[in-house]
Amino acid sequence: MILQACTKELHVNAAPSLDWEALLNNLKLLCAQPSVVGQVRGLNDGADSVASILRDVGLDCRIVQTAGAPIVLGRYDVGASRTLLVYGRYDVPPPGLPRSWTHDPFQPAIRDGALYARGAVVKAELAARAAALRILIKQRVPVNIVMVVEGESLIGSPHLSELQDATARVDACLWSGGSFDADNMPLLYTGVKGLLQVELQAATANTVLPATYAATVPNPIWTLVLALASIKSEFEEILIEGFYDEIVPPSRAALNAVQRLDVGDQARRTAWQVGQFITNVSGAMLTRTETFSPTCNISAINVAGSDLPSIPQRASATLHFQLVPELQPQRLFELLTTHLATLGFTSLKVTQLPGAYGPLQSSELAFNPGQAAVGIFGKYAQLVPLAPFAAPAALVAPNKPFLSCGLERPDSALFGADEHVPLADIEAHARLVLELLQRMAV
Repeated sequence: MILQACTKELHVNAAPSLDWEALLNNLKLLCAQPSVVGQVRGLNDGADSVASILRDVGLDCRIVQTAGAPIVLGRYDVGASRTLLVYGRYDVPPPGLPRSWTHDPFQPAIRDGALYARGAVVKAELAARAAALRILIKQRVPVNIVMVVEGESLIGSPHLSELQDATARVDACLWSGGSFDADNMPLLYTGVKGLLQVELQAATANTVLPATYAATVPNPIWTLVLALASIKSEFEEILIEGFYDEIVPPSRAALNAVQRLDVGDQARRTAWQVGQFITNVSGAMLTRTETFSPTCNISAINVAGSDLPSIPQRASATLHFQLVPELQPQRLFELLTTHLATLGFTSLKVTQLPGAYGPLQSSELAFNPGQAAVGIFGKYAQLVPLAPFAAPAALVAPNKPFLSCGLERPDSALFGADEHVPLADIEAHARLVLELLQRMAV
């Protein structure tokens, strides 16, 4: 009954050509697949489901096997002069403890006007793109489509570059990912950050030793802590020599665009239970900081030791750098290794992890993307020159007109329990994607 009520409400102003029932069924099918990143069987099944959906929409599909997760490659070729790349992803984070969920994370449930499941947000973006492409194909819009759907977006897309030949001739790209502003308007991004992933590993003895020897035997945790402290200051400055020399400051136009943007920091604090943000930024300064600032994030620290007083055998940390123009991952890795060696951390093993790519800024678009939202939301959507997240667009669509939009809200819980996406958002998103594709086709 809840589903019927929601569906009826959604269709009051819905585009008559949008097959909402098919969209929702496809989304449920996708969310029922436990395509957890790094888990081979679930990813293989997830790729099969994606390919089945895209074939039903009207694309010729094949599954590209890689050393990691399969990549689904879909094509629609009408011999047009223009080709669009549409990107999606099907890998999801682990759901965590089942008892933390109200429902089974891989049994999609609809309640309170939203769909709950692990991967609900990214898979809703994917299902919405499939629904939009179904209409585009039925309307015989004279444009070719290349669709790429990968299963390694959460670990740096280490095999996406294998599709460079398939995407070499695209004219523009519509990406998947993004959020809303404080007025519940979707944000349209014309650029994304790059990514570098690094592991630092310190080791001492060939076994765990009693803490008795702490006065004479180096502790790998201390080595790691001191190395990490040398990379970033308490004032959020990255201390790697030459780091900021590589960065091109944002233009005045880009700064002005972000200055007018309100991402709703109070809604974030409420949803995340964060008392304040770093350096207590808020409002326009928060938006400017997360848009144009590079980051150095510690994602994990692991210790091979004992719960008893001891000197661990090994300690490691995983760092994720998000890169702004024109900072490139290989150059940053060189700067980082030089920095650590210069400071005497010669025993530290520094490894670049698979999955790295540079930032991307769109070449000029031939239309105003914000206008595409008017018929759906009643006003223009704001353009953001650089997304606060990293995405591997530079691997498959370098120097091309680029747009990204998504369905994330502060309370979406992409990595937490009870991940969900409002049904109304999904339908509006599908209609927005269709409008954007129709305009990009010209």
